[in-house]
Amino acid sequence: MDAAEERKKRLAAIRAAAEEMPAAESSASAGAEPTEDDVQVRFRNYRPRDKRLQDNVIESSRAPDIEAMIRSGDARADAERHALGEQPQPSNAAEEAIANIAPKKANWDLKREVGKKLDRLEARTQK
Repeated sequence: MDAAEERKKRLAAIRAAAEEMPAAESSASAGAEPTEDDVQVRFRNYRPRDKRLQDNVIESSRAPDIEAMIRSGDARADAERHALGEQPQPSNAAEEAIANIAPKKANWDLKREVGKKLDRLEARTQK
């Protein structure tokens, strides 16, 4: 119950603060148009020619190199195996990991869902 009471007190304080704010001030700030100084444009894919706008360019992000991450993980796993006295595994693990990351075929779920219906249809046609 303490949490509920604390929440009620916070909501009451927010309501009181909202009521104290003059109505004219709140409506004026809500309907006011932003000035040129308030608006700041960010460019992700566009490189502006104007020198003043070049400060607003966001550097494009690069996708992480998954193969390098897998290789580093394999090296770490091999080091752990070596420390435990086990034999290191062949490098097929990296290829398998990349294959697991690859997306499934587009119609894999279609085959799964339609398979039951096709089996039933096949049974009916055999009668």
